[in-house]
Amino acid sequence: DREAFAALVREVASPDVGRMGIEILSFTIKDIEDHVDYLNSLGKTQTAKVKRDADIGVAEAKRDAGIR
Repeated sequence: DREAFAALVREVASPDVGRMGIEILSFTIKDIEDHVDYLNSLGKTQTAKVKRDADIGVAEAKRDAGIR
């Protein structure tokens, strides 16, 4: 839930930045890391499937071109 996440970020970060006279009006997440590489692992299966499908498509196109 994006709104709950944004509220939690503000709740956690606001006191620290508030002491410096800074107010969080909006924010953008540029990078997310975890210590067990879970987030990077999520996309690996999908990436492998896309590459496999692309390789199959190229092989089929070459095969079909050779048949004609």
